[in-house]
Amino acid sequence: MSARIQQLRADIAAAALPLFLARPGASIPLREVAAAMGVDFFVVYRQFADRDRLYQAAVTPLVDGIATRAAAAPRKPRSVGDAVTGQLRHIAELFQTRAYRELLYLVMRDGALQPWLEDAYRTRIAAPLERGIEAAVRRGGEALGMTVGIHPGTAARVLRQLEATLVAPALLPGAEAVLPADVEAARDMAARRLMAATYAVDLTEPVAA
Repeated sequence: MSARIQQLRADIAAAALPLFLARPGASIPLREVAAAMGVDFFVVYRQFADRDRLYQAAVTPLVDGIATRAAAAPRKPRSVGDAVTGQLRHIAELFQTRAYRELLYLVMRDGALQPWLEDAYRTRIAAPLERGIEAAVRRGGEALGMTVGIHPGTAARVLRQLEATLVAPALLPGAEAVLPADVEAARDMAARRLMAATYAVDLTEPVAA
């Protein structure tokens, strides 16, 4: 595929994304995508005769961008508490981006009809964020000369709670931005839950921050 065609396909996908966000993909005529670009219908049709393929081409860059940002590791921690705080700040900032809100909205609305989207969200974003929390706890323990873990499932539960607090309300019609104080309170609660679930190897007590 030539660079010109690749760019054309990217431009078509970019023009289609706002339309897919506004309405389910099945209700978006290709002529509407062409009109949004200011090109002839057949320009779009020759590249994306299949609407599902156009949907995937439009949404995949959104997934890619969030996955790249999700994988970024915060600075080296000084302790387990420092590691947890830094990781949660990183996650909260990601959750407050427009891109994350748009993606979660599409997953909730279209996941059943677009199984690849649900899978991409789970494997490329949610699971790496969970592993990021677990890795941060380990790095924090190493900074203290300890081997520290976290009880299975805790990271996933904390992430879902943060999504419910920081992202889901913003998806409602007429929703206002989450206040900084509410973001901080959500992070603090998540940090307490995570710290309570940490343990040093061969110990059962939570690890001190």
